[in-house]
Amino acid sequence: MFRPSINLAVVAATLISMATVCQAQDHFRLERPGGEAKTKSGLSALGDSLSSGFKKGMSSLAKPFEPLNAKNEPADPTRLATKARPSADLYLAVARDQEQKKLFHEAEQQYQKALKASPDHLEGMLGYGRFLNDRGRVKEAVELYHRAIKTHPDDSRPLNH
Repeated sequence: MFRPSINLAVVAATLISMATVCQAQDHFRLERPGGEAKTKSGLSALGDSLSSGFKKGMSSLAKPFEPLNAKNEPADPTRLATKARPSADLYLAVARDQEQKKLFHEAEQQYQKALKASPDHLEGMLGYGRFLNDRGRVKEAVELYHRAIKTHPDDSRPLNH
């Protein structure tokens, strides 16, 4: 059985780099930090050309295997590299916990954060409305309930409040 000993990717990269060398000029101009120019020729210029050709060849070989929509996909929430953003449900749970602990100022801040994260979040509007009503801020609570009725007309829970 015949087993090739050279990887196809290496062969293709070599061919691409050789084509780059054939098209390259004999002399390469390098800029030094002081503004001086130095020309390279011979083996050092050929070595630079080969390495850049090899890099170009490898990147062009890998291109067909890159997903087409990788940049358009939303961030995967299960990856550690994805920066997490708290949801309205999380803020709502923390608000209820703070409210049970009688930390009313902190609870109100969490309700506000929940509605800032998701302005049409029904549970957030109802929870914050109940919170405001329990604190004697009935007018604000009624405004919040009206907003909940307007944004969720098919749900009967805002009407009950």
